[in-house]
Parts: sequence; C-alpha cells; structure tokens
Amino acid sequence: MRAFRFLTCLLCVSCGSFFGKPDDDDDDDDEEEDEESGTETTVSDDDTGATDDSGTTSGSPRFEEFVNIEEAYVGDASCYDGGAWLEQAAGSGCTVDQTLYGVVEDFQEGEPIGETTVDLYFRDDIGGSPSESFETTSDSEFIADVPVCEPIAYRTSTPVEWEQTKDTYRFHKVWGFDADGDLEETLDSFSNETAAVITALLGVNWDSSTGLIAGMALGCDEDPIENVQVYIHDDAGQVPQELSVSYFVAGLPRSSQPATSEDGLWIAVNVPPGTWTVAMWGFDGSDHTQLGQAPVEVVAASVHIANVYTGSGDGVWLPDSCLRSCN
Repeated sequence: MRAFRFLTCLLCVSCGSFFGKPDDDDDDDDEEEDEESGTETTVSDDDTGATDDSGTTSGSPRFEEFVNIEEAYVGDASCYDGGAWLEQAAGSGCTVDQTLYGVVEDFQEGEPIGETTVDLYFRDDIGGSPSESFETTSDSEFIADVPVCEPIAYRTSTPVEWEQTKDTYRFHKVWGFDADGDLEETLDSFSNETAAVITALLGVNWDSSTGLIAGMALGCDEDPIENVQVYIHDDAGQVPQELSVSYFVAGLPRSSQPATSEDGLWIAVNVPPGTWTVAMWGFDGSDHTQLGQAPVEVVAASVHIANVYTGSGDGVWLPDSCLRSCN
C-alpha cells in the first residue's frame, strides 16, 4: 500500500497549488511544450498494431505518440532482462487467510468518509459477484479476513444519491504474510471533487461513459521509475479513441510533462469500459523497451488504481514476506 498512499500524500501536500492560479508565463510555456511534445494525445479507434507474444504493440501506427522519449529511464530494472515476464511464487504456507483491520479514507484529504461499502474480489477478478462485501462503521473502519500472498481487487463506494465519491477500484493488491496474523490497511475512495480538479488542471473533459486509470511506475526495488511512458491498448492493439495520458510533477498533474518524473505517477482519462493493458515503456539509451504491464478492467464513471511493476506482465508483485517459507 506504500506506493498507493504515496500519491495520496502528494495530492494532500499540493492542495494549495491545485487550487492556486498559475502565473501567465507558466501557462505560455505549457502550451508551447504541449505542441512540441504531443504528450496529451487523441487516437482514433482504427489505430491497431500487431501484438507479439510478450504483449507489446510497438507496431501501432500511433505508438510513437505515446512512447517517444529519448532520455534514458532512471530506476531499478536489474530484475528484468527484457525477455519473458518474471514469475513469482509464494513460499510454503504463505497463501492463507489473515485478519485485516482497515479504514476507508478520502484519496486526497486522508480523512474517513463515513459509511462505505467495500467489495473484495479474490483472484483479482471483478467480472462476477464480490467474494466478500461489507459496510464500514460510521468511522469508516472495518475488520475482515482476507487472503494474503495472492492478488485481489477491491472496490469502495458510497450511495449514488450522496454525490460524494466515484466508485474506486484497486487492482492487483497483494497483502504480505504477517507472522502475528494481523494486518492493517487504508483503502481509498476517490471523491467527485478530486476527479473534477485533476481533469480540470489537465484541460480534459472526462466522459462519464468512460473510466479513469491512475497509478505509479515502479522498479524492481518497488521505488518509482523516472522517464517512462504509459501506452494503453486492448488485445488487438487498439487505443481508446479519446484517451489522454498525463504525468505528474511534484504531485501535480501536468499535460506538458512528457514522461514520469521522479514520483513515477501517471493518469489516463477517458478509457472505455472493458479490459485494457497498461504498458510501461522506457528508453534504454538505444531503443524503447517495454518494462512491465498491468491489465485493468475498466468500469464506466469509475476510478481505477493499478501500479505497473518492472518485469511483471500481470501487474502482480509479491512482497518479500511472501517469497520465503511462512511455515
């Protein structure tokens, strides 16, 4: 959860900048940079490319509009040689149920949001009914038994009539094994206000029939990777028609930022419902190479959180506590 909460902290620290008026010189610079970099891109439905065995789609006619940086990425990729995706296996006795003591908090403010519905989807699959569903207390607290050392997805939501939050999904979450059997976690809920502020800062209209995806680009050491770019496509290599991908600088989303900064944060707006691959690409000094990818099942009018790890082809990364024997 460390990486996930990192974005929350950045947003909190930057609240003044979020609502402050940028000076005119910065606005002019941003417009010029946007024209030169083309980082905020609209792509038509018929943009397709061949997909090879590793899931890459560098043959897409519009690939270079999303992956074009020629400055080498900065981060730990020592665990991945660019060949087959890494395979991780939980140690003996690690895939058990443990007790999770949790709270649901607002993504930006870090404050409990009150009674919330939490849906857990074991095996990382939101296609069917939740594996477990419960309501938090009025203080947003809950206790639940969850599987550890294997991926799950979760959703937090509040009644639509409250007009308080967007349904917020987190994918590929893995809780580590705890010898005492007790885990603590904060689950996040994305407010309507935060969604409006971010998209306004980017100058993007979010179509409510589509979803928003956000996350971090992470290296083998689980720290952010700088100077990588995100390319989103389906199994046929198609790119969402109105897709807009942007990156953050010091916690602020900027349409002029060409790739991840040192915080590793990215956001994609207007991704239609369905299954999409979030692919992370970097420049190794001589060529562009795909470093990792994560599948995301997008739901209309919802926010989706999915970090991308170097070497992972399915978005899953096991904590160290899961990689050794837990007996």
